[in-house]
Amino acid sequence: MITYTEQSSDQLHLFVIAGEPNIEQFEVIAQKTIMTPLGEVFFGILSESHFVTVQVPDLKVTEICACTSGEFETKPIVSGELTTLPKKVTYVDTKWSYTFEHAKHSILTDEVKISQHDNVLTHTFPAGESSGPAPVTIIGFTVTDSKIEIESIHSYPEENIFVRTKSCLTFSR
Repeated sequence: MITYTEQSSDQLHLFVIAGEPNIEQFEVIAQKTIMTPLGEVFFGILSESHFVTVQVPDLKVTEICACTSGEFETKPIVSGELTTLPKKVTYVDTKWSYTFEHAKHSILTDEVKISQHDNVLTHTFPAGESSGPAPVTIIGFTVTDSKIEIESIHSYPEENIFVRTKSCLTFSR
């Protein structure tokens, strides 16, 4: 059973790894594997946030957003706290490219929902001491011929905000 754990949006870290790190070091709440025309997509919700692993021929790339830092055998290509990263992060390689954008929004004035996606996972966490809404994480993705677009929402009701992330992995064909 999951109990309430106070977390702050300021604790969110981004890790992008070429490979598939040990996701089990985080508490996995929900996960799914989907076969797509692009390749296999393994994604899920962590007690700390979310992860997505995309496997195409000869390449595996993982994005992790978490409120804790992880231990990785392979050094992350992109790593940092969202509070210190630029609002838009870009990485380009010969076989793939990656963009990541993040922004904080007010729960009081903005709608806490993601765009329409083909594949979505949602989890509502136990509420804290406040009488407001319970924290929620939503992650969804859409695959086209050579790219995957990922969007997530992580709400922090005690701060009256949610963090929206949007990322795109594009693979050379």
